[in-house]
Amino acid sequence: MTFHNIWKKITTISVGHAGAEALNHIFDVLLYPVTIWFLGPFWSFLVLVPLSLLWDYGVILIYNQTSHDWWGFEALRRKAKSPILIGLLFVFFSWWDPPRAFALVRGRHLNRKKFDRNDWKWFFSANLIGNVMWIVMLTGIFEIIRNII
Repeated sequence: MTFHNIWKKITTISVGHAGAEALNHIFDVLLYPVTIWFLGPFWSFLVLVPLSLLWDYGVILIYNQTSHDWWGFEALRRKAKSPILIGLLFVFFSWWDPPRAFALVRGRHLNRKKFDRNDWKWFFSANLIGNVMWIVMLTGIFEIIRNII
């Protein structure tokens, strides 16, 4: 592998994660805190989960249409020998960004645009883990802030 190819891979993965983070912040920094602060955890769950499912599904559809390994997960999946590592990364990315968690375990399916039953299980699992963790975490932080104020 040449330096040019390595540089191209590093650049692609950096741009992919930076772009995902920028999009992710719309939910994590803006939408979640505002919704949880004003609606509380229960109503926020009912509002945010459907929104995040639609958003994340769109991200995966776009990811499937590209030919780049934006997040480095295709290479990681080929080289990873440990299902425990993939499992730990799945939980981390479910919290951090569910579409990346889903892409990590499923990979890109260029020829098949529709999800099968197993895909839906991974997709909903990643989103449920991510949404519950963010809502619980932010609710706890806001309770501490409300008690201080």
